[in-house]
Amino acid sequence: MEKSKKKRGTKNNGITLIALVITIIVLLILAGVSIATLTGDNGILTKATESKEQTEIGEEKEAIGIAYNGVKIGNEGKDVSATDLQTELRNNGYNATVADNGDGTLTVTFDTGRSYTIDENGNITNETTGGNETDVAGKYYGEDTDITVGGKPIAIPGGATISGIEGEYESVDDGLVIYITNGDTITDWNADTNSNGIKDVQETYDQFVWVPVEKAIVTEEEIGGNSYENLKNYVTANGKYPMAIQLSDGTYKGILYDFKEENGAITVTPKDYTTIGDYREPAYLKNSSYADGSSYNNVGITEDSLQAEYKMMIERVEEKGGFWAGRYETSNMVSNNTQDSTNRIKVIKGTTTGISNVNWYRMYAQQKSYSNLALTNSTGITSSMIWGSQWYQILIWMKNVKNTINTTKGEYYITNAVGMGNYGSISGVDDGWNEESAAPTGYQENYKVKNIYDLAGNVCDWTLEAALTSNRAYRRR
Repeated sequence: MEKSKKKRGTKNNGITLIALVITIIVLLILAGVSIATLTGDNGILTKATESKEQTEIGEEKEAIGIAYNGVKIGNEGKDVSATDLQTELRNNGYNATVADNGDGTLTVTFDTGRSYTIDENGNITNETTGGNETDVAGKYYGEDTDITVGGKPIAIPGGATISGIEGEYESVDDGLVIYITNGDTITDWNADTNSNGIKDVQETYDQFVWVPVEKAIVTEEEIGGNSYENLKNYVTANGKYPMAIQLSDGTYKGILYDFKEENGAITVTPKDYTTIGDYREPAYLKNSSYADGSSYNNVGITEDSLQAEYKMMIERVEEKGGFWAGRYETSNMVSNNTQDSTNRIKVIKGTTTGISNVNWYRMYAQQKSYSNLALTNSTGITSSMIWGSQWYQILIWMKNVKNTINTTKGEYYITNAVGMGNYGSISGVDDGWNEESAAPTGYQENYKVKNIYDLAGNVCDWTLEAALTSNRAYRRR
């Protein structure tokens, strides 16, 4: 009896190796579950962070409402200015900056990097809740990355470096520039080794400028039905300039604009998108030897393919809040009628090589293939010849820029570009170049607006927009 009792006691006090291993595994599993519960996508810490952010967003929106109403009451119902709203917010303890967008709306940006656009009634119509990048000068992005600079969203393609040159990176509104470096390290952004007045990086790497777009798409339902009058009323009432209207069948029509200088400002009016014989897009041409059905069209353009391209472009612009525009006239194009899409075009400063006399279809093919040939680090960026609706968005972005050289034909750049582009005899300014002898890309600093050169004239540039019934529209770029 005594011996048996001792054996039982020994057995109860011991632990086998197998039991120890199982115990450790169970503890590890429990620890893993606990960590996942805390830190996973649906974890406690993640949810707490999200909840905190949503609380802060709610507080910022509330602060805007309180400040806006306070200013409104204080000035007896008159319009609220950016200065007054900013002062009120700061008096209320918020470190916020308020900008007048020039279209009746204001943008409030807090030091959290979040920004909110408000209409003339104080209603928040758009918000950017992402973080705000600081110190972006010279920063390289190895993959496609969405960032926010000064409260403005930007989609950086993989392989791009934000400029390190003063005046090219500080502000989206003034024109933020990227260089397609694909990983090259730039140690001196201002170097000019051949002393030709052009920085080495500007004549080496392709450059693009981000064009912000507040509202890319408006639906047929939003404007109250598929009619031109409804669109005009929407633009007038809301002070927004969409790029395209989405029809009830899911297809898109581009919205183009007219500009008129009157009463010391630029009036922007949409063109009639319902016509079929005027300027329009996307449009498949059929009625001439140069139309899409001709022998020149061996790049596969069809009515469906153009609609698909436009749909992809407009939905990406809506998603990302803008698009990249080439900073200079496209160079290094091959001028013949063979529609080879393997040629790698360039967007660099200081060249006249391959910037003119290119067949439309060949240019279409070369522009479209650029993203595959040059943006090798990017997976989500595509390229194309510029659409007319993109061209007009650039002008809308520049509509408050004044002509700093010559005001004989108007005060604003987009209605009077005399002296700010290579027009030759058209502008009465002889800068030594004409259409038969195109000026080098980025020839004069006077021809630069928001860091984009030669919009006002040098060679004429094709677009994807249709002109009348059988041609493509070209612009002074």
